Order: sequence, then C-alpha cells, then structure tokens
Amino acid sequence: MRLSANQINRALEPAKLRLDANEALVFSRQLEHVQAEIVRTEYPEFMLRKLVPQSEAVDEGAETFTWRLWNRAGQAKMIANYATDLPNVANYASENTTPIKGIGASYSYSIQEIRRAAKANVALNAELGITARETIEQEIEKIGALGDSALNLPGLLNNANVTTMTSGYVGNWDAAGTTGIQILRDLRLFESRLVKSSKNLHRPTTVVVGSTTYEMMTSKEVDTTNHETALSAFLRTSPNVREVIYWPYMDLADAQGDGERILVYEKNPRNLKLVVPVDYEEFPPQTDNLSFKVPCHARLGGVVVQRPLALMYIDGILDGA
Repeated sequence: MRLSANQINRALEPAKLRLDANEALVFSRQLEHVQAEIVRTEYPEFMLRKLVPQSEAVDEGAETFTWRLWNRAGQAKMIANYATDLPNVANYASENTTPIKGIGASYSYSIQEIRRAAKANVALNAELGITARETIEQEIEKIGALGDSALNLPGLLNNANVTTMTSGYVGNWDAAGTTGIQILRDLRLFESRLVKSSKNLHRPTTVVVGSTTYEMMTSKEVDTTNHETALSAFLRTSPNVREVIYWPYMDLADAQGDGERILVYEKNPRNLKLVVPVDYEEFPPQTDNLSFKVPCHARLGGVVVQRPLALMYIDGILDGA
C-alpha cells in the first residue's frame, strides 16, 4: 500500500501533527520498504500452513464459515423383470458453521525516527513490522493447533469428531528396551488402522509427532548394520505416508493436556481446511502522541475438519499400552 504525502497528512489531521512534504514523502517510501521486507521475510518455524491446506473461497467480509456435509441414504437391490418396487435413494446434508474472528497487532515509529531517516536518507528499521507480522502468524499457528474454546474456533489437534487410539500398540517408545523394530511396527499399525476405520476411503499421507516421539523415531535403529532408523524405514516402506513432521504443539496435545499426541491423516483440502479470509494487512499510520502507529490485522476461522475419518489421534505413545 503506497501512501502519498497528502494521504499521510490527511490521516494525521485529527491530531494536528503534520510532516513537511519531504518528511511525508520519505515516510511513505520507508513504509513501502518496511512492507516489502515483511512480504519477503520467510517464517519456517511456523508449520500450520504446511500441515493444513488453506481455504481459498472465503470472503473477507464474512463473519462465519459454513460448510455442508452431504450423505446418502438407501441402497439398490436385485429385482425381477418388470419390477415396480425400485428402492428410492436420497441425499441429505448437515450444515456446520464456525465463527471468523479478527487478530490485531501494530508497530510504531517516533516522529524523531522519521525525521532522522529523512535527514540522513536511511531506511527505517523494518524489524518492528516483521515482528508485528510474526506475532499475528504466531496467533494463527496457536489457534490453528489448539483452537480457542472461548471464541468457539476449532483447532487441528483437539477435534471432538476425530477418533483417538489409546491402546493396541507397543508404546513405551522412550523406554531403553523398546527397539526400532517395535516403533516401526507401531507406525505401520497406525497407518493401517486409519485405512481400516475409514473403510478404505482415506489413506494417510502425513504423520505429525512431538519432540520425544520424533527423537525416538530418529535414534532407534531397525538395522544395526546399516544404521537405518525406524523413521527412515517407515518412510521407505510405507505405501501412503510421505512425510513425518515434528511440531512443538504435539508435546502437550493429548486428551489430558500433559503428554504427546501423534496425528495421522490424509492431507487433502476435501478433508480439512485452514480458514484465513484475511491473511495480513496494514492500515494507514495513525498518530499516537509523538509517534505514528501502523495497525495490522488478520481474520481467522480456525481449522475446519470436514471429514473426521481422514484423521486419527494416538495418545499415550510414551506409556505402555
């Protein structure tokens, strides 16, 4: 968003704080520089957008996100010639709605910082703008992971409709006696269990784990001669899973909120979506005493799971099962 000197001064008019033409022009160009730096900055530490496909068709002005789950009823049957009792089939839909809420942050430059930059012809420090962008992204990451019960925003790791597996596997991955072969068997069990529970409708592509779980997968070997780890062997031999990702939010994501959880799922926008109608935007600077504040904004509807059978949680993996 490029602002002219007149636009900046009009925005500041209520406070009667004005920049001269050169200062306003420098400020406008400096804001362009800051905004360009914000856009160029990468955020590899934020994983949510890698884990969940983002919904593309949500209007910026929407207050809610509504989706419909279609189902069917009835079945065909064998009939005789000239039969008149053909069974009737029907489709029906259940409607689901999640709210969309705003996320805000801001950054400021003092009048002296702007005038000093104008005099010295140097760039304003873009770190404040980058930090504002990061704080908004961090809030999207947190709510996308765990939801917000007070705002009724859904998260990826605690959806009530997703099945949780708590037994039937070896577990005790961090125990000294647990081998890489046992960890590999557990991983294969998780994969096949999702396929079976969804009646072969879904095939998991992604596994997300916590810190200790990931450490065990990458340190315990299935082959002491070639030193292949359980993780390497699983990815090499799995017919479906293509990625295993460590995410810090998994460390306290189990049902009790005090232990690690594993997420196994089919990453597909038909199954789950990150609802972000407004990704990130900045508004014209506003006066705040002897500084100029730049408001920043985003809008979030959380992570919507449209096909719960495409996901499965596993709890207690560091305990015996």
